Amino acid sequence: MKTAVEWFYDEIKHIIPNDFLDVYETARVKEQQEKIEFACEVAESSAEKYIQGKTTWQIAEELLTKQQEQ
Repeated sequence: MKTAVEWFYDEIKHIIPNDFLDVYETARVKEQQEKIEFACEVAESSAEKYIQGKTTWQIAEELLTKQQEQ
């Protein structure tokens, strides 16, 4: 499954110069790092929240909402 960045690149690669590849690679790496950081946040807060009766899905939604507000 393609990420949003990969999809975007595929959509516009025919109209952009080759220099854009560096920007694309930077965005792709950043996106991967953000996914890892988010997974770590979920893992770290899961034990505490699970005891409170929340599912991993609910915890992830709370963390996503928190990230979007920042």
